[in-house]
Amino acid sequence: MNTIGERIKKIRTDADLSMDAFGKRIGVNSSSIAKLEHGVNSPAERTVKQICSVFSVNYSWLTEGEGEPYSNVGNTILDMLVDEYNLSDLDRRIMQMYLSLTDAQREGIHAFVNGMIQSEIE
Repeated sequence: MNTIGERIKKIRTDADLSMDAFGKRIGVNSSSIAKLEHGVNSPAERTVKQICSVFSVNYSWLTEGEGEPYSNVGNTILDMLVDEYNLSDLDRRIMQMYLSLTDAQREGIHAFVNGMIQSEIE
């Protein structure tokens, strides 16, 4: 993978996300993702840092192609939440799985939980 665009595409496809879903996770629109992946535009530093944070990507790999793609550094947002709220390993896995779901899958969970809430209210 020679370009940052190719590396961004790898991260997105590894996460099994559409351009739209990937963009929503990092705060940019799908057309911007397409331009990044095709080398039309270069990512802003903020976008690079967001990708690294959200997807646990090694900054050096993303920007320069050096090292391993994914970071095992325990400094992700999820790790901070686990520490701050004293969450169990199961809690962490549940959160990781939820965050990796597609929008449609999340909507299914939302409908299920809303149904449970409504049945309890009635």
